[in-house]
Amino acid sequence: MPCNVVYDVVTEQITDLVALEMAAKELGFHMSKSGEEYYIAGTIRVKGTGGKYSLTTTNRGMMQQLMDEYAAARVTKEARRNSWQVQKQKEPNGKIKLRIFQE
Repeated sequence: MPCNVVYDVVTEQITDLVALEMAAKELGFHMSKSGEEYYIAGTIRVKGTGGKYSLTTTNRGMMQQLMDEYAAARVTKEARRNSWQVQKQKEPNGKIKLRIFQE
């Protein structure tokens, strides 16, 4: 009797590959390139070019962590580009709190 396993596929869209690399590094996830695709922690596939990338995985929790860090990396990158200071704090529930200010 064959066993049918159904996986819930999670897909996200991003536009900043550098911020994605920053997010992966912050989480300790290895990001590698294979042909024209990237893989994060061997589980999340990143495909695309020209500033539009699609991320696909079956690991919803890992994707959520990565997207939270990606958002923080995008904000941090933009703030620093404008010469602002950024303080980052991780809450016990896993959420990220950013404080952005000028000195």
